[in-house]
This record gives sequence, C-alpha cells and structure tokens, in this order.
Amino acid sequence: MSIQTSPFLERLIRFLIPFFTGVTADSEAARAEILETLVSYGARTRAELLNAVQAIAYGMASLDMLHQAQTTEMSNSMRLRFVGCANNLTRNSLKQEEMLNKRLACDKPAATKPAAEPVNDVSDAEAEMTLEELGVKIESMRHRLYDPATEAKYGFSGQNPDQLPWGSPMMAALANETAARNRTPT
Repeated sequence: MSIQTSPFLERLIRFLIPFFTGVTADSEAARAEILETLVSYGARTRAELLNAVQAIAYGMASLDMLHQAQTTEMSNSMRLRFVGCANNLTRNSLKQEEMLNKRLACDKPAATKPAAEPVNDVSDAEAEMTLEELGVKIESMRHRLYDPATEAKYGFSGQNPDQLPWGSPMMAALANETAARNRTPT
C-alpha cells in the first residue's frame, strides 16, 4: 500500500520532520521513514491520515518528554511534571489511534452516484394523467369549501364560486375593491 503525494500530505510530513530528524540528518531519509510509518497505520482518507499523524506526533512527543526527564538535570518536581505531561501525550496518542481504528473498521466511503434526472423520470402520459387527477381533486375541494353564507356576507353575489379568492375576509375585501376600481371610469 502506498500513499499518493499531495500538498496536504506534504504539510503533514513537514509537521512530523522534527520528530524524525533525530533518527537521520538526511531529510529525504526522514521523509521516507515518515511515509513508511504512515503506511503502517493503513490510513485511506485525509481524515484517517490526520488521525495517524496526530497519533505519531503525540507518541513521539511523549517519548521525547520521557527522554528529557531521564537525561536532563532537573528537580524531582520538574521531573514529575515532565512524566505527567508525557503520560497525557500518551493518552492523546492512544485516543487518536482509537479514533483511527474506528474509522478503519468502517468501509471506505464510496463515491455517491449521481441522482436520476428528475426532468424525464415520468412519461408524458403518466404526467398528464397525474395532472388531471390533481385537477379533479382540487375542484372537489374548491366546491366543498364554497359556502353561500360567505358569498352573502362578503358580497360575492353574482361571481362564479370557482373564482372566489381563497383565504381570509381580507382577500375578499381586496377582491371587491379591485372590482370596484375596474368599474370606475378614469
């Protein structure tokens, strides 16, 4: 398994270079070591690569803190602080590895298939039949909602019930006002 190089991967390698330059002074050899380490984690996506890089960085920083605690001259309280920091870094490294393992346990996300074109998903005959059925349903509802008392109350006498405005008495008043303006000569 190999990892394809990209600007994203190169940036991750630059973050890890300081941890690997202690192994070799040659930057190309350090880069090769980083790539080999990343491949060993089995990361397939950028998110998985990021988890792997964080696990590596936390683990290497933890080892560096423990090394400093052992080799540097410091007080016991400072040494204890370094060991505590190393322990916290180790926990973070394990947490990143756990997150990576959960991601790796899932199948690789597949590319989504483009949706069917909604313009031609029904034949013309089916579309026409559906429109006719909806028209019949709308007409039956319109006649069911028509009330002669509403016609008398809001002054719609003489109008076709199919042409009555839908909605509140406010709409009825607006319809009457519009009709009155159309009758007034200008």
